[in-house]
This record gives sequence, structure tokens and C-alpha cells, in this order.
Amino acid sequence: QDDSKIHISHEVTNYEFFYEPFYISLNSVPFYDERFLGYGFTRNTQAYELSVGDWSFQVLSPVFLIHRGLKKRKRRPRWRERQNTANGRKFKQFKYDILKKYKKFKKKSS
Repeated sequence: QDDSKIHISHEVTNYEFFYEPFYISLNSVPFYDERFLGYGFTRNTQAYELSVGDWSFQVLSPVFLIHRGLKKRKRRPRWRERQNTANGRKFKQFKYDILKKYKKFKKKSS
């Protein structure tokens, strides 16, 4: 493999919630769910829907991205934590809606 050329190094096979990849995709991916406003539960809920909808995540190499400016929790503004908390309360309904949309409900055993 020529590591000087962009290639797929591997597929992500283990989805975990709060996974927030920066990704490149076709414009047919589902949009962010607009019930989540501001900070928190935006990109990760979109990634969750992509996973439930059987989209695959493939890691490109030797491409990388640096995200500057991550703050420690105690240094975040209060308004940001309020948005995150409010969005977190909306997640249970969102998860139900996504599982219903993609018909992924687990059947209860009797």
C-alpha cells in the first residue's frame, strides 16, 4: 500500500454512542435532527442515526484533522451546559423515533 495516497485504512465496526466523527459523505445522509439546538447531541445523534440506518464509517489514511479549542467541563460557560442538559432530555424520544424509522425495534421474548 502506498501511504502517500489517500486510501481507506479500515472500516469502523464497533459503533459507540457519543461517537462524533468528522466525515465526508454524499448529500443523501440524514440531516441533523433539529430538535437538538446549540451545543450537545447534534453530531453524535446524526452519527447514531447513520449507524442505525446501516451506513458505514470508513477511516481514510493518511488524512487527519485537528480540533483545537476543546474545553474542560468546568471551564465551559453555563449556557452551554444548559443546552447540553436540555438536549440530553430529548434523546430518549429521538432514539425511539430513529429505531421506529429504521424498523430496528428488538422483539420482546414471551
